[in-house]
Amino acid sequence: MSWKRYCGKIISEIYSLKTQITGNRPGFRILMYHSVRDGELYDKSLDPNGIFTVKPKMFKTQVEQLKYGNLYKLASLSDGLGLLGSNREIVAITFDDGYKDNLYFVAPLLVGNGIPFTVFVTTDLSKNNKKDILQPLEIRELSKMPGVEIGSHGVTHRRLKELDDTELIDELVTSKKYLEDIIGKEVTSMSYPHGSFDKRVQRTVGDAGYKIAANSYFSLNNISSNHYSFARTSIWSDDTIRTFSQKLCGGWDWYCWR
Repeated sequence: MSWKRYCGKIISEIYSLKTQITGNRPGFRILMYHSVRDGELYDKSLDPNGIFTVKPKMFKTQVEQLKYGNLYKLASLSDGLGLLGSNREIVAITFDDGYKDNLYFVAPLLVGNGIPFTVFVTTDLSKNNKKDILQPLEIRELSKMPGVEIGSHGVTHRRLKELDDTELIDELVTSKKYLEDIIGKEVTSMSYPHGSFDKRVQRTVGDAGYKIAANSYFSLNNISSNHYSFARTSIWSDDTIRTFSQKLCGGWDWYCWR
């Protein structure tokens, strides 16, 4: 663990003390995962440090934590919007990139427990990476499962705010159409590759027909949150169940200022 991550855990211990006193806050927390598997990806460039590859055993424990005591209302991204303003903490689960394990391990566990989730697919990876990333027929199969939403993660996984207008429109429109042609229904959500966005990108996302866009900055969303910059809390491979609990209760929300 790097010294930055170690210091982060200490800061989060301090932040978590406040939450233990005040209790859970109402709002909409969106969790950001990537891959769930034992071992490394075939293409190590997708996660060179292994930070975003969560072990199946830990993921199961995290799911149990989410279900325990009915503390959280587990909802899809779209349903979570309608629940904003309630007195519950709403939690949505999302996955970036579109890994095969989202279908073969994650889906049986979450669908079997009645937990909705969203998979944001990077479409060029789907076309070109046959070992790690969902292929079109697998995306279609996943989209037909109850509670599963498919969203866009762009075409090439480039940082959107660094693109010119023509490139930006192509990333958003082409990926949306590619996925809609596969699943046979509208794609209304997307997540920003590398969490890269600005006001120009947000406007273009809306113009492209998306209703929700998610970033990767830790925070709890509320009724006044911009629908084109919903914050997400990233879950890492070295998170203990204590760290996971801290992230759920806001102990890592300071990290949005990293």
